Amino acid sequence: MVTLEAVPISVLAGEPVTFYVSAHAREDRKIEAYFLIFGDGGEFKSERMAVLSIDRREIVHVYTLPDGVDVMTFEAKLLVYDDARNGSHDLVWITVGREQP
Repeated sequence: MVTLEAVPISVLAGEPVTFYVSAHAREDRKIEAYFLIFGDGGEFKSERMAVLSIDRREIVHVYTLPDGVDVMTFEAKLLVYDDARNGSHDLVWITVGREQP
């Protein structure tokens, strides 16, 4: 089971979003690695590991917007792989806006 949570899910550009990663390995397996793809070109890669579970590991990311764009929604994706290369994933969507003058 894999869960990705984000707080908040709607922010202004330049404000941090905190992601919480949780995962539990399948029977007779161990989690080997996880990747968080933020949807804006940024990503987080864990160190190699051999664990049965990950409980609400915290990762902070700051989104920016291209010039001329006032609001944009990003798909953040968590990918978790076990020692047999089985993969699981979860998604959240983050809406980023620009502060209006």
